[in-house]
Amino acid sequence: LLIIFFVSRMCWRRGADTPLFMSMCLLGALMPSAQEALPFLRVSLSLYAIHCQWQVLTWVWVAAEASIIVFILGMLVKEARNTKALLSWALEATCVCTVLIAPNISDTAMHFHHWFFAWILAILTRFDPPWSVATQAFFIGYYLNGIAIYGRHPVLACKEVFFLSDQQGCLAGKNTTNGTQPIYHPPNPWNCSGDYARRSWEIDFTSSSNPLDSWDRF
Repeated sequence: LLIIFFVSRMCWRRGADTPLFMSMCLLGALMPSAQEALPFLRVSLSLYAIHCQWQVLTWVWVAAEASIIVFILGMLVKEARNTKALLSWALEATCVCTVLIAPNISDTAMHFHHWFFAWILAILTRFDPPWSVATQAFFIGYYLNGIAIYGRHPVLACKEVFFLSDQQGCLAGKNTTNGTQPIYHPPNPWNCSGDYARRSWEIDFTSSSNPLDSWDRF
């Protein structure tokens, strides 16, 4: 939020205590949870999920959302040009994408959490017209939903979890008999194999009496 406050110029605008900002922020905070009521939206945004889990209705919904985002980006470019801020906005957008997305974009473990892409879009919607303020408030609410319910889950998902567990010497996931840890298998979106982050409704915890054994299914 501190980055949004400064990079998106919120520090130069009127405060967030306006009906427009608060109502759109609330809408954004409720939207992700409401979407999960639809089974075909209980998926993630990653190469693995796109190839292995998305349904036809998922593609239709995402196409509609993508069209709206493209329209918003077009409006931002138009506003940036009208306010003679196109160069600075384009440089900021390029830097944000280069720093936050480019380093991991080719990794099959990369998982675009909704807090992550909402945070990026909130940074870019930095202009003063009401439609831009409302859009930014919506994405801030979307971001808050992600970090409030799930936390800032790592973008590299299971890959980072395995790495941190190994580096910290954690017992989670270790075989208590011989002390060995499972080997990380990068997710393969082409044959739907490997270690990929799963949601609670995709995991069967009843097949083993040892809760740690469920690690092998993550």
